[in-house]
Amino acid sequence: MKFKIGDEVKMILFPKWKGVIWNCWINEPENIKIVDGEYDYVVDVTKPGRQPHMVQTYHFKESELTHK
Repeated sequence: MKFKIGDEVKMILFPKWKGVIWNCWINEPENIKIVDGEYDYVVDVTKPGRQPHMVQTYHFKESELTHK
């Protein structure tokens, strides 16, 4: 696995977005999904202009993410 829970990441297709591999059961090693041969992570995303108390999560394949 390229990433682990708590890693800070950036989205390659959305360079202004930042996020954290979310601490949830979906991202636990025994539950993580494989999509198109890649791990599929749930990321808590911070987008410009988003209210700080809102949680928005998205699924990203590991090739769509880079370490922050």
